[in-house]
Amino acid sequence: MIKYIPTFLVLVGLGLSNCVRDSLEDCPYGKYICLRSAVHKYKVEDVARELLLYLYDHRGDLVDTFRFSTTYLVANDYTVLVPLQDSGSYSVVALLNPSAQHYEIAGAEALTTFRTILKPDRADTIARKPSDLFYAHKGMVYSKPKHFEYDTIYFYKSTVHFNVYVRLDDYKLPKENALFVAIDGNNGIFDYLNAKSTRRLYLPYMAPVVSRVIQEEYHYQIETMDFRTTDRLTLLVHETGPYTARADTIHIVEALKGITLHNGSHPYDTNEKLAQEDEYDLTVVLDAGFKILELKMNDWYTIKGGVEL
Repeated sequence: MIKYIPTFLVLVGLGLSNCVRDSLEDCPYGKYICLRSAVHKYKVEDVARELLLYLYDHRGDLVDTFRFSTTYLVANDYTVLVPLQDSGSYSVVALLNPSAQHYEIAGAEALTTFRTILKPDRADTIARKPSDLFYAHKGMVYSKPKHFEYDTIYFYKSTVHFNVYVRLDDYKLPKENALFVAIDGNNGIFDYLNAKSTRRLYLPYMAPVVSRVIQEEYHYQIETMDFRTTDRLTLLVHETGPYTARADTIHIVEALKGITLHNGSHPYDTNEKLAQEDEYDLTVVLDAGFKILELKMNDWYTIKGGVEL
């Protein structure tokens, strides 16, 4: 059962500074956890509307669940009090803004079975833009004689948006034909480490519709959750028509990992670097033979003039 933190605990939190400066006798037992963002472009105070926090003991069994409102978070400068009775090792899984409309939490009774699931819309696919979700996990130790202790958890954004632009070079799509773009790969089910769950291996991405066409450039928007360097994420570009069926594929993660900047660094070759981005722009230029002439990812070319860089 999720516990809503009552008003008196808000007042306890507001009295934290007095506990620091004066006597500890009247302070509650527990852990004060500061909420921070691990992504430079976001501040917790700008994105947090609600916090759902799961507390596990050293065996990985659920001890308690807490829900902190916006009022509590603002009043306590985005530092939450987790009341603890016993000293020991604990683990925390925390979610910012876990809208019940878009997400489901399953298996929360144990750390190893915890799952965050992006709810499918139809035909078991993701066909709408989910609300932004932020995730944190941390192990921590609590020592009761100190009455209260400080700790900090850092949030990553779990939702990712792809903007895919497709341009046909020296080729015009016949009126009776259509250009179909989709991303294929594991999607939408994550464990307590925010890694892809192995219990359900496949949840397809949406099959998007063309949002606009400007001068033969087709724009698609695809929504998903976090992805990792080990994922097999494939972009499929497919032309269909009465007399035509042509397709080409791009391995997104492999292409991102291969990007090299002028100084020799690789901006997307680790999970931590991928997690710093929440929006990816992919531009694909196809020649008349439906082969990739150019591929640009977040303003960096991986293929130019038909040559892989």
